[in-house]
Amino acid sequence: VSLVIVMLVSAFQRMILYETAYGFSTLRTYTHIFMIWLGILLFATIVLEIIQRQRAFALMAVIAMVGFGLTLNVLNVDALIVRQNVRLAQTGHPLDMNYLQTLTNDAVPQMVEEYTRADLSTAIKERLGVALACKASAYEDLTYSPLWVSYHLSEARAVQSLQSVQGQLPELDLDEYGMTQVQGEDFYCSPQGFGMD
Repeated sequence: VSLVIVMLVSAFQRMILYETAYGFSTLRTYTHIFMIWLGILLFATIVLEIIQRQRAFALMAVIAMVGFGLTLNVLNVDALIVRQNVRLAQTGHPLDMNYLQTLTNDAVPQMVEEYTRADLSTAIKERLGVALACKASAYEDLTYSPLWVSYHLSEARAVQSLQSVQGQLPELDLDEYGMTQVQGEDFYCSPQGFGMD
C-alpha cells in the first residue's frame, strides 16, 4: 500500500505539471479529485491494517466512492476550469476559447466574473468576450422564461450573468459555418452544441 501511495503521489505531481502546461479540462479535474479520494482510501487501509480492522475496508471504499461523487456535485467543476485556465492565461499560456465553449452553463457565471475583472489583459478579455457572446447567442434577447417543468437553475443563472454584461460583449462576425477569427485563431461558435446543458 505504501508503494502504491508513492506511485499515486508521483502521478498527482505529474497531473499538476500537465495542467500547468496545458490547462485544466473536465477529465483532468475529475482525475485530480479521484486521486485525492484514492489517497484517502489508501491511508485508511494502512490505519485499518494497524488497528487490525481489515473487514472495515469495504465500508471505507464505499465512503471514498460517495465522497468522490459528493465532491463532484458540491464543487462546480466547470467554474473551477474557467478560473484556473484564466489564471494560467495570465501567466502567458494560451486560453482555449474553443474548449470553454464546450463547458456547460455552470461555467458561464465564472466566465462573466473573469471577463469583468479590472486586472484582466486585453487579449484574454477579447477571447472570453467572444466565447460569452457565442453563449449569449443561444438566447433570444437574453431572456429565460420557460415553463416550470423545463426550468433549469444552471441555465437561469447563466442567462442572468450574461444579462449583466450584455452591452459589453463583442458582435460576432460568423461565416455560414459558424466560424470566425479571433487573434488569428479559428473559433467555432456552437451555442446550441454539446456545451449547453
